[in-house]
Amino acid sequence: MQKYSPWHDVDPTTENENYINCVIEIAVGSKRKFEVATNEDFNSIKPDMKDGKVRKLMYNGNGDPENMFNFNGMPHAYGMIPRTYEDPTHKEIVPVAVIGTTKTEQVELGGDEDPLDIFVLSERKIPMGQVRCKVIGVIHFVDGGEIDYKVIAVDADFQDIASINELSDLKKTFAFSAAEAQIYNWLKFYKTVDNDGK
Repeated sequence: MQKYSPWHDVDPTTENENYINCVIEIAVGSKRKFEVATNEDFNSIKPDMKDGKVRKLMYNGNGDPENMFNFNGMPHAYGMIPRTYEDPTHKEIVPVAVIGTTKTEQVELGGDEDPLDIFVLSERKIPMGQVRCKVIGVIHFVDGGEIDYKVIAVDADFQDIASINELSDLKKTFAFSAAEAQIYNWLKFYKTVDNDGK
């Protein structure tokens, strides 16, 4: 049996420059965090551990009283883009604010040493593994003092895929009209609620 790395052996390119192949690590609704083991041979997808415990995804969407959601686990399929790497030696100057404050400061930061993260919006429950999707945007996110871009994409099998080409198009679709706000809410609050801000 041939060994296979989801990080190094999956080709992210497709016949269409707007579409890629990515690898889902966490299915929608999952309450446990999984990720590609970047420091192990063949990079299997494993539970994400912190202090000897599996990191949980229990945030329910109530972090922002002005913009509340009812989450039951991960709000959208989440994974990584193969053959990518957020390089810690590649520095960018970015505005950073602490959650709960409005003051920002310009800070020079590098990448988080992981593959690029991706949310894939879909009407079906995409299982862990490879999926083809259409990239429509990116969120510039800073986590723990490291740059951690979040690419946003739509499942290539979505019936109205041709009508979605950028993030602003999501509001025009019934299926994903709240998706961008959901993702912002999730990224802003899930760690402080679930994992004591770690």
